[in-house]
Amino acid sequence: MTPPSPAIKYPILEPVLAQLHFLPANVASDLLETYFSDLNPYVLAHCLRKRNCLARTPGTQRRTTPALLFAILCVAAHTCNHPYLTNTPVSRARLVQRLFELCLISLRPLQHDEICGGGLDDVICYIQISVMIAASEFKGVSLRWFHSGISLARELRFNCETVDNSISQDEREERRRSWWLLYAMDRHLALCYNRTMAITDVETAGLYQPCDEFHWNSNEDLPVPPSDHPHGPYFLVRGSDIFGFFLPLMSILGQVVILHEIYQSITLNFGDLGHLKVQIVQKLESYRISLENWRYDGTFRMYALQIWHAIYILISGKWDVIEMIKDTDGWISSEEFVTATAQAVSAAHAVNHILQIDPDLTLMPWFFGIYLLQGSFLILLIVDKLGPSASPAVLEACEIIIRAHESCVVTLDTQYQRNFRKVMRTALHEATTEQVEFEAKSGKLEVLKLYRWCGDGRGLVV
Repeated sequence: MTPPSPAIKYPILEPVLAQLHFLPANVASDLLETYFSDLNPYVLAHCLRKRNCLARTPGTQRRTTPALLFAILCVAAHTCNHPYLTNTPVSRARLVQRLFELCLISLRPLQHDEICGGGLDDVICYIQISVMIAASEFKGVSLRWFHSGISLARELRFNCETVDNSISQDEREERRRSWWLLYAMDRHLALCYNRTMAITDVETAGLYQPCDEFHWNSNEDLPVPPSDHPHGPYFLVRGSDIFGFFLPLMSILGQVVILHEIYQSITLNFGDLGHLKVQIVQKLESYRISLENWRYDGTFRMYALQIWHAIYILISGKWDVIEMIKDTDGWISSEEFVTATAQAVSAAHAVNHILQIDPDLTLMPWFFGIYLLQGSFLILLIVDKLGPSASPAVLEACEIIIRAHESCVVTLDTQYQRNFRKVMRTALHEATTEQVEFEAKSGKLEVLKLYRWCGDGRGLVV
């Protein structure tokens, strides 16, 4: 076995050193460390095990395809603070672009070689590419890569426990984590883009839930999951990581998305669906109790609570802010509106707590934006309708939402958050100064019309 070159710290990078001739070996090593150590907005969950990728002894490292290695380095290059990436204003952008191009060249779409690990690695690569693109202004393009990841993962049966005894426990867990991350993203993106989900609950029913982060991040061998290990969609808090607290919320959100699609149907009339809402609310209440009873504190609690409130609003109210403002069906006079409004104020209070403990909103910026947005529409509606007559609690909630969007823009800048921040500022200014300018009000509506969640609206895709 050829030993790694003296300049490279991690043998996993050895196969791509020739293609990384433009990048000092120590910088490549730092990028690899950054991927596994920092709160990176583009790393939604670690599907790869740190101990395998950062192994220092030749022969013990994870066998990884060049495409995935380039994707990992590209993701890390977005946030790594090595002087090599900051010595000129364009250094980081150039490196990100070059690594991204190398990733695409190496990926060879539709030519997946599972024997060399390409199947699993390509799924993770597709996920990382879709995440990076979705954080830009080309959100629609990201769905192509995301659905390629789902298609390949389904083809490789990641949604089932494998019976192949030659597959290690680490690889089994990588498969589970990749599928469950796709599952969570699928529900999240269905809300973001007002689209149908691609992954069903039933096809995931037999798959074990991911192991806890303590074992995944340790240097010990992974144990075989016990027979009573949770499998299939799960609705209670299991941990403080994305899979532990966010994945159960996404399982609940999936049911809300189905309910929304039923209401939006133009060919079928299902009548009163109150009994379905009751079932979803029961799952939400069970989740809330499990969150309150969870034995450890952490930043995740307030994020979980805010998202919980946002999902409750999605059940109780409308998704589309223009429909709320027009109120052609008198929804504002309903009991559901009162319930949703109380949840919106509570969601804003949760955001305020988040800003106190995580002022830059770094825990989960890629996910958090849409729940902040949907939890804010009702506050905007009330301020817009009542103006100076809005209660102090609502005006305070409006100020909190503006501050939160300002933090979001700093951490993971996206156009819809910049636009909504301006809309909220205009609404708050009108409510506190009692000066309503026609042009400002008209401009506010034009911005909101860009993002629709009714009919053929595409959500955040402009």
